[in-house]
Amino acid sequence: MHPIIRVISYLVVAAGLALGGRGSLIVGIAILTLALLGTRSRDLLAAFRGVWALRWLWCSVFSVYLAFTPGNRILPGWDVPSFEGVNEGLERVASLALIVVYVGWLVRATGREELVGGLYAIARGIRISRRIAARLAVRTLLVLEAVPRVRAILARSWAGRTGARDVVPTLASLLTLVVQEGVVVATPSTVRIAASSAPPPRQWLYPVVLATLFMAVQMPL
Repeated sequence: MHPIIRVISYLVVAAGLALGGRGSLIVGIAILTLALLGTRSRDLLAAFRGVWALRWLWCSVFSVYLAFTPGNRILPGWDVPSFEGVNEGLERVASLALIVVYVGWLVRATGREELVGGLYAIARGIRISRRIAARLAVRTLLVLEAVPRVRAILARSWAGRTGARDVVPTLASLLTLVVQEGVVVATPSTVRIAASSAPPPRQWLYPVVLATLFMAVQMPL
């Protein structure tokens, strides 16, 4: 699949999942399952590790829905939590987790230069100036490359603490290491923006079909 089509398809899927609803979630799971067919077990494990690494974010999102969504009471005498809050919270967490897994697939399935070229071509296609488009593409790639390295630093440093008293010094050292890692990532390096040819016309059917599916499940019967 052409890099431009991959990026646009991801944007369509992310937008469809952001709309919410059980139908969008089912469509997203089906699309992701098809995308992951033939993926190496090592890459699948890395994707699920990425989801697990964000477990506290998922707990936070679910807690917000649980605490602020009114509806049918679960506990007598308490307005919250409600059954609606549980359902909406689980759906939102599942949608965000799917988006995270899809990002991992996009980064692994698309080469570095192809991904930068695809982002650049899309930015230029929506009338963004050449210089800003190049910066947007390169900075997006640098962020995607920095996240796994910073995550590894956080995991090593946090695992090395010996007790509750080490929490504050550990957090201070973590901040220092993350800043240093950011400087290393930001160090000037050569990133070539590959000239991206126009996608084959038939491949435009992929994002069109995806958008149609998400629109269909959002329409009331």
